[in-house]
Amino acid sequence: MYYSPSFIKTAFKGIFLAAFLLFFTHSKVFSQNQVNDQGHGKMVLKWYLSHIDHQEKRELYYKFTYYMNGNLVLRQEIKNDSSLLEKSYSENGSLTVSKIMPTYLINISKALVRYKSETDSSKVEEVALADYGPELFYKCAVTPPKITMLDTLSQQTLTVAGHTCIKGKAHILNSDFEFAYTKSRLNVKSPLNLFVPNFPYQILWIKIPLDNNPQGIQTFVIESTSETIPENIKNSITW
Repeated sequence: MYYSPSFIKTAFKGIFLAAFLLFFTHSKVFSQNQVNDQGHGKMVLKWYLSHIDHQEKRELYYKFTYYMNGNLVLRQEIKNDSSLLEKSYSENGSLTVSKIMPTYLINISKALVRYKSETDSSKVEEVALADYGPELFYKCAVTPPKITMLDTLSQQTLTVAGHTCIKGKAHILNSDFEFAYTKSRLNVKSPLNLFVPNFPYQILWIKIPLDNNPQGIQTFVIESTSETIPENIKNSITW
């Protein structure tokens, strides 16, 4: 049976985000100096949704482009990114819309986020990282998950962002999830490592079932990394 993109929207709307946040933000606060230095460079992370029986037919839901410099992380997407276009179908034809992705700067050591005011773009607002809705991954630097089981005995591999990765498994909040890590040295730290605190290698892939929808799978993948930050972007990574 074929599952169209409309299935994804219908099946997951309003539940996958809640499940994700519950899954990874149910724990104690820890010292942020453990995750201060994120290295220097760029990392692109993509969030996919799929049906459990048709995981090869995944749909891109969200994209996160991060520029790291020490304890500062800027999220900024390319304007008119074609991968962020979404098509809706009706009796009168189709409508293509572009998802609006926010731009914001994270200060890991201060656990704060800065972004332009929605009412006045000349003003910058500041909010606690734990309270900033659009950011999912770095919130785990404030309230990390408590892992109750970690299995890295598998020799199964897959290639992610050009790196050979080894699969592992972990258990949290009565749920199991898979991840893949590489022993290669990278110039920037993967935000996916915040899901498995103190893990010694870079995690580039995570697959998580949706607790409140057994048909749903969400996958987080590091698509690419780079040592280079464009000059116009570099000037924005200042606190």
